[in-house]
Amino acid sequence: MTRGAIGVLMSLAFSACADLRGDDAPGVTRPLALVYRGSGACSGCPESLARLIEGAGFAVRFVGPAALTDAETFEGAELYAQGGGDETMDLYRAVGARRWGAAVANLRAFVGDGGRYLGVCLGGYVAGEWMDEAGTVPGLALLDGDVSPFTATPEDPAEDQVIDIEWLRPAGRRRVYFQEGPYFAAAGTPWARYRNGATAVLVATYGSGKVAVSGVHLEAERDWYEAYDLDDSDGVDRDLGLALLRELMR
Repeated sequence: MTRGAIGVLMSLAFSACADLRGDDAPGVTRPLALVYRGSGACSGCPESLARLIEGAGFAVRFVGPAALTDAETFEGAELYAQGGGDETMDLYRAVGARRWGAAVANLRAFVGDGGRYLGVCLGGYVAGEWMDEAGTVPGLALLDGDVSPFTATPEDPAEDQVIDIEWLRPAGRRRVYFQEGPYFAAAGTPWARYRNGATAVLVATYGSGKVAVSGVHLEAERDWYEAYDLDDSDGVDRDLGLALLRELMR
């Protein structure tokens, strides 16, 4: 499927404002998105991210750590999504030290050759240069710059919480789900900023492809908030997630 055809399909999906999880229309083939689900991913995160991506017109296939080391996994895919999790090194250990280099090479080649990478929270960290603080395990290095933890609540930085961000396109303040996400001091176009001005959501290029990374969980569904008795006064942020996907696939 050409990039132009993907754009047309996604435009139809967005204008309809509906999930496309039913049967495809005759003659329509949905673009394929790969969503990581396996060790290192937080419970329920891959499924919520997949539902957001399906709402943008994609067919979703879940992939595990072993699949990342096989270049054939990425054949026919247009998008790879790495969602939230506990620690970057959990993903590294899940893939395995001896196979991590192959996974990194495959993902870099996929994006560099025109694919798209969506990284949310943990997936944003993975897109950076290093997987560990000591700088001994390479990350995907899809970003030209630094990825660092953003501390929303100094007294309890690991707390699941709702925070304010400034969404830039179009401009407006939104309350979003946050849990130990990063900020991005890297080249690219900021799409949202934290209250201190640091970049919360970024879109950048890598080779012939594109990268979108988010320190906040735009895919968070109502049950995420209910689990921690959180109040998001302006509602879930699916619309922002879809807007980011639309920009990523342009």
